[in-house]
Amino acid sequence: MNNLKSNFAYNVLLTVSNLLFPIVSFPYLSRTLGPECLGKAQFIIIFAQYFVLLSAFGIPLYGFREVAKVKHDKEELSKLSSELLLINFLFSLLLFAAYTLIVLSISWFHTDLQLYAVASLFILTGFTSIDWFFTGVEEFKYIAVRSIVIKSLSLIALFALVKSSDDLIFFLLISIFSVLGNNIWNIYQSRRLITFRLRSIQLRHHLPVLFVFFITSLSISIYTFLDTLLLGIISTNTAVGYYTAAIKLNKIALPLIVSLGIVLTPKITLSINSKSKSLAFQGYFDTSFAFINLIGIPLFIGIAIFSKELLIVYAGEGFIAATDAMRIMSPLILFLSLGHLLGLQLLIPSGNEKLYFMATIFGLITSLSLNLVLIPMLDEKGAAIATLSAEVVVTSMCYFYVKKKLQIIFNWRLVGKAVLSCVLFLPISVLSKYFNLNIILSLTIQIAICILTYLLIQGMIFKEKLIWEAFRYLKSLTAYA
Repeated sequence: MNNLKSNFAYNVLLTVSNLLFPIVSFPYLSRTLGPECLGKAQFIIIFAQYFVLLSAFGIPLYGFREVAKVKHDKEELSKLSSELLLINFLFSLLLFAAYTLIVLSISWFHTDLQLYAVASLFILTGFTSIDWFFTGVEEFKYIAVRSIVIKSLSLIALFALVKSSDDLIFFLLISIFSVLGNNIWNIYQSRRLITFRLRSIQLRHHLPVLFVFFITSLSISIYTFLDTLLLGIISTNTAVGYYTAAIKLNKIALPLIVSLGIVLTPKITLSINSKSKSLAFQGYFDTSFAFINLIGIPLFIGIAIFSKELLIVYAGEGFIAATDAMRIMSPLILFLSLGHLLGLQLLIPSGNEKLYFMATIFGLITSLSLNLVLIPMLDEKGAAIATLSAEVVVTSMCYFYVKKKLQIIFNWRLVGKAVLSCVLFLPISVLSKYFNLNIILSLTIQIAICILTYLLIQGMIFKEKLIWEAFRYLKSLTAYA
């Protein structure tokens, strides 16, 4: 088993790359393509990715849990992986056929038929995505190195080939390469750990459980992708462009907050039902909960206060209209992180996937009803309200189920301290308006002062240290790893 600290370090490296590449690429894309063209590209990609998610048939959620259970038995691991990959392949063919039929049959798609044809490659090759395998066997070093290499190549291609809105097809091809490059490398690398085979495999016994995970994934995907799809159908490509900028900025730090939880999930899977490791289980939870709140709370408050400045710097002045949507969704990063903790790190590893499914169903109902009512009236702002409401519902229900089923202690003291440590953010923003500084310089200074005051209040008044709290837990966890 890889050392917990080493896994976390590599996952932090991956997280940093996931933060840096959008920071570099999206400002270039938003200015090169503009709101309307960016919105069109986002709609096409999301539409294709929806079919990819359906073709996965719940395997990403089910696969990493099952891999974590048998990762030390190469024979069982090979058999399990071969079975899941074959299931994914068969469903990819089925969904590729469904996508092709829909695009060719409905005239609404024919205007950009070439772009939709290119995007179909996402679906046809979707079965090669086996990150669930490498997460389950805790190969975080490989995941980090692979992702950084592919992202670097994609970024170089983006700057070299995408020069104007006429190069939209190149953007789609680069997006496909960034996914397919990872997947092909995955398949090649997995041969070092397992042997793929078609003999002596059994698919039927996976299907009942996979169906539950599939329905869960389906409901998640609907309320995750529904906002963009309905915006593109009911509203305009420009509204999709505004919404894309707002939600990307709100989610940009999400990989950082959930990075520790991703590392801990395989260990939680092993310890969650073990009475002898109940202390370790609580420790794992404490680590993730502290990490989420101590970073997520100041992030969401900062995003709410500095939305307009962030949009101008990140996406350009052409996206200022997305400010309201961005402010509405500012708590999203906190609720998404808590939902990831409660659902993917606790309910699913503990065998309560049906309860997680129920939570996602209520999230789906909330998203669908609010999107249909609000988008015609409020465009991207309506989609923002619907998205935030759906995540609040899912997270709240997951919390209720975790409290009911698992003996978990929540350290709410951390939450109160984190909120109170942000009280000076707004005065800092107001005072900065009196200085006629360049927007980039002004935003940089404001963020730096906010971070400093947050750390000082945490350390000197509450006697807490921001990340030190989480890493103190992390150090103690190595005794259980």
